[in-house]
Amino acid sequence: MVLKAAGKTLYCVFCLAWFFALQCAMAQPAQAYVDPGSGLLIYQVTGSVFAGVLFLLRQRVRQFFKMLSRHRKRETCETEPR
Repeated sequence: MVLKAAGKTLYCVFCLAWFFALQCAMAQPAQAYVDPGSGLLIYQVTGSVFAGVLFLLRQRVRQFFKMLSRHRKRETCETEPR
């Protein structure tokens, strides 16, 4: 039973390898058209990701400084004599 399963797996691997070998042997050059505005799309996506990262970092930096200022206020309140 195990040999049959191994044989089927080996057969599938062989068929896939044969299929890819035939695809590589019969490859033809692609006749594709790229719109001139497609390059600008890459710039737009990159800029949007950059702006999103800056927005998230801005929030994190604000949270950090708020936490730091609260900590400083506690220290000054504790050190002042009553």
